[in-house]
Amino acid sequence: MLKIVELITKGSAFPMEYVLALIALAAMALAAFAIHVIHSIARRKHD
Repeated sequence: MLKIVELITKGSAFPMEYVLALIALAAMALAAFAIHVIHSIARRKHD
């Protein structure tokens, strides 16, 4: 995760659109993972 932040802070080589797309993808992946975790916890409580 720190490497990504480093790349963004250094990265004039990266176009801004690419960086934003990367952040959006990371956020979506994180959200999907969080939802999965919450669902599995909820399922455990039902049992």
